[in-house]
Amino acid sequence: MRLSISTLKTFFCLIFLARILYFYLYGVGGGTYLAVNLVPISIIIALLDYYERNDSLYKRLGKSTNLIILTIYIILSLIVSIYITFEFESLYLYRAGSFTTLDLIIGTALFIMFMEISRKFQFVLFVFNVFLILYALFGNYIPVDVLWHPGISLTRVVTVNTVELFSGIYGSYTQIAFTLIGPLMLLISILMGFRVHEVLITTLTKVFSRSRILTPYAAMLGSASYGMASVDAVGNATLVGNYTIPLLKRVGFKPEYAAGIECASSVGDLIIPPIMGLTAFVMAELLDVSYWEVAYRGAFLALIYYGTLALSIYLLTIKHLRVAIRSNDNRIGSSLVVERLSINEILITTLFFVLILPVLTYLLAAGYTTISAALITSLIAFIIFSGVYFFTYRRDLRNSLTGYIQCLKVATINFCVFISSIVILLGTLSIMVALFTTPGFTSRIGAMVYRLAEQSLALTIIAAFIFGWLVGLGVPVTPVYMMVVLTVGIPLIGVGINPWIVHFFAFLLGIFSEFSPPTSLTAAITSKIAEASFIKTMNNALKLCSPLILLMFSIFIKGSFLIEPGTLESYIHLATTFIACIGVSVASFAEFHENKIIDLPIRVILFIIASLTALHPEPWVYLTTSASTIVFTFIGLRCMRAIYERTI
Repeated sequence: MRLSISTLKTFFCLIFLARILYFYLYGVGGGTYLAVNLVPISIIIALLDYYERNDSLYKRLGKSTNLIILTIYIILSLIVSIYITFEFESLYLYRAGSFTTLDLIIGTALFIMFMEISRKFQFVLFVFNVFLILYALFGNYIPVDVLWHPGISLTRVVTVNTVELFSGIYGSYTQIAFTLIGPLMLLISILMGFRVHEVLITTLTKVFSRSRILTPYAAMLGSASYGMASVDAVGNATLVGNYTIPLLKRVGFKPEYAAGIECASSVGDLIIPPIMGLTAFVMAELLDVSYWEVAYRGAFLALIYYGTLALSIYLLTIKHLRVAIRSNDNRIGSSLVVERLSINEILITTLFFVLILPVLTYLLAAGYTTISAALITSLIAFIIFSGVYFFTYRRDLRNSLTGYIQCLKVATINFCVFISSIVILLGTLSIMVALFTTPGFTSRIGAMVYRLAEQSLALTIIAAFIFGWLVGLGVPVTPVYMMVVLTVGIPLIGVGINPWIVHFFAFLLGIFSEFSPPTSLTAAITSKIAEASFIKTMNNALKLCSPLILLMFSIFIKGSFLIEPGTLESYIHLATTFIACIGVSVASFAEFHENKIIDLPIRVILFIIASLTALHPEPWVYLTTSASTIVFTFIGLRCMRAIYERTI
């Protein structure tokens, strides 16, 4: 039965791929029509993949019952797809607001099915949506004036999320999965099919494992390289962590330290262009700008993030090695294993960094649409890596053809399964947005925030941070971003804060939520690989990324590099923000003296100076403190190195 499920999944993946490629090549029908066609197919693929991985949909039920339920889901999804496809024009143009009984039956079936699937795949968001449904239905019973509303009917709850087509499951947020994320995922899937990501990681691991001080950078640079062609921090941590964490443990680093480095490095996947995380695509949709506009600005944040992380890793590594040497850890004295790079590894790594990434970046920067840029780059990658594959296995042509077909199959299934999972997430978020806006919840909360912002903007920003942090305890990055933008962001824009600043604040707040228990999947995966404590892993990752908090608030004062990149002021603000984050890193991890009584006051002074550099609006102040921060940083690095050399 496993084979038949796998075959069925492959069949629907081929249908999915054919339909979406037809759209990319010809653009017929638009995003809404594409979503009507492919959302039900995405549901089928997601369910088949879930069944194949878990041998059931519901563990408490027998196999026959599970197969019957799966069959019902598939048939129901196909009925929904066929009906709404044939009735698309009538629903879109003529029957909006005046639906037939059959429309309501189909819509209700789709809504119930999608809510059940979201319960399995996105449980926290499912619970939140159930709460919003109850709020929408019974808002007239709420005694709190600011939250009261007259209530809406159950029919309206169903239609606004299904057959109205403009919102809910078929709305613009779900369409992003097909129109923006899909083209870039096609490129990523081709690279994964030919195992380019694995080659990149093994190459960087071999290069940086020749020195104990450089070994942690295998994790950071491996994750950064993976992140340039990925939208998934969890996948990053899983793939890269399986290479780098055992390496770090083997040369003497504590498990929680190794896991913390990989966790912090993998989360950077969400920031680094040219292919950023899912949230960046949603941001482009909300701001009504091209994806490149977001990615271009994201490059500045990636520079600050990875630059600060690199220094933090260096300082913590020096500390760790000093402690290990003092405790006579045998692994520190053992010789490092130096592995030679193969010609294939050098060739693939060179092609990726010298050709694939530059071509994609150039096309996006030159004004090509995301679809055009991704398709051109995908075609180049497909031709080049096909050639590399056949060159590598040229001595065994028969087996190489079998392996090549397997590469294409892996690429196809990875593409369809990933897009399907994104459709489930974005569809669930679209339901949340519809339930937020239809009863007027966002406007009521917005009015409260607007009044607070008029009294104290700083207090409003702090309240937004606390709200986002609390929300982040239960949901991943993109939902945090959307909730903050919908509830707090719109009023902040209303009082005069630039939309770029508000959206990137919500974006960084969502990334910060990745370090918040209990939903930090990245920390959970890395700690499992390292066999380390989940809490210790998350604490170490949070320490490494502590300047991220300062960056979140500093963009309100020095955010010109996000608003108008390329101006003199933007470069000054970018440089001073970077220096401030570097200063916080040195204040957090460096040692100016072995005597704690002397060391601690110096670090506190540096922390205050670095904070002034980031948060003070007057140029003469932040330029002066920037110079002081640079001097302190240089002294701190010299002191750390001197202490380490005395130890060895």
